[in-house]
Amino acid sequence: MRFDKARMLSSSGTLVEGDVGSARYWQDLLDLDALSFSNLIAANVLRKLPGTDHFRMDFVGLISGQRKAFFALPKVFDPARREIVKEDIGKVLRCIQHYERRVARRRQQNIGADESFLFSEGGTLLNLFLSILGWTRDHGLHLEDQTAIVSDPAQVDWAETFQRSLTLHFPTGIAFSTLYGRDHANSHDKLALAQAMALIDLMQGLGMVSRLWISEYDPIIESCRELLRQASAEDTNLVSIRWAIQDADLHATRDHDRALISSLRQWIEGKTTRGNGLSFYGVNAFHVVWEDMCEVALRSSQLSHGEIASQPFFVGGSKRISLGDQIPDFLVKRGNGVVIADAKWYRVWRDEFPGSPDVIKQMMYEISVASEMAVVGNAFVVPIPDRESAALEILGGISMEGGGVTDERFPLISVVGVKWDVIADCYISGAALPQMIPSLMLSRSTTADAATAPSFSE
Repeated sequence: MRFDKARMLSSSGTLVEGDVGSARYWQDLLDLDALSFSNLIAANVLRKLPGTDHFRMDFVGLISGQRKAFFALPKVFDPARREIVKEDIGKVLRCIQHYERRVARRRQQNIGADESFLFSEGGTLLNLFLSILGWTRDHGLHLEDQTAIVSDPAQVDWAETFQRSLTLHFPTGIAFSTLYGRDHANSHDKLALAQAMALIDLMQGLGMVSRLWISEYDPIIESCRELLRQASAEDTNLVSIRWAIQDADLHATRDHDRALISSLRQWIEGKTTRGNGLSFYGVNAFHVVWEDMCEVALRSSQLSHGEIASQPFFVGGSKRISLGDQIPDFLVKRGNGVVIADAKWYRVWRDEFPGSPDVIKQMMYEISVASEMAVVGNAFVVPIPDRESAALEILGGISMEGGGVTDERFPLISVVGVKWDVIADCYISGAALPQMIPSLMLSRSTTADAATAPSFSE
């Protein structure tokens, strides 16, 4: 596979799953030392191509370091077919977050949920960034608090008053000699320095992902930079910032202050342990996410293949041992018929197709179905990248042939494309795609002539 270095470098911090480069290329691009590069390989984020000295990006999501950040998009985003825009990153990020929540629910319900390919450390960076950004939008940079005597009961800090004031006891109750409250000075304190440093550091670490929520020219960011420009180098070193956060943690009493301090503590602790390594938020098996996306859009019925079809057994002597049921991705009942489908993460427009083992398995799903149950659709479901295409499109079919002639003993397997943007919207909202089942059923009769097969608009 050939890689286009110029295209990757001009994509403003975006990579695409499946991009290929040499070890030196990836180290230079991601600003990695040899150890960090080895960690990428160990985590299967980069995989070496057999028989070559090149590595393929097998990851979708955020790759964040101390100096650079990138977002790897799914391979359905083919730059040769359309330009990648900021909204694409937001949509993919929401799909990953939605998948992560669905996996967590399955785990709580004791349903088998493989999460070995999920990377969540970078999600901590994202959550911290959004937490501190949200606090700053609501309250601004933290202002220095000074204890002051107040007369308005609404401004009284009762904890401070109980601690410092003389309590006077009367038959009718108690009174305090002095009421103390908080007076916001016009100057920012050291906690504000920590807040500004954290916000800018996280924004830079997240790179273009942070731009989904805030521009680098936003007044909030400008005020952070201005505050840091005015501060001394001594006040902004990590030791001083850590001390400022710890001191605030000891003395803060208000809930909203403690929420900010909690986020800043997480940031400073991560800042001092991450070093120059990378953190990830995403998956290195996006085909599993694609299967889950198709499941939501298809609304697969709770029907097992064992209920409607023959299954393999070992028989020998007195033994009869089940070898396990066949497990199609999707089975959907339609009257006395059934639709069988399998989600495949292939780029058909690049002539990528399921291999013979997948084809034979898909055919066997149908051949083994009981004779009284009609199979009204059997298809591979693949993504379509183009925005201007129809929501669903019958792309063609796969058949068994001998001597250039179709072997009628085996069923045709349709290849049905589903537009990425449409299915991603369904997944994020939890809505089914009503046209999907009818299109899979219709593909049975139209696959033989895909060139004239109808498309389904949104």
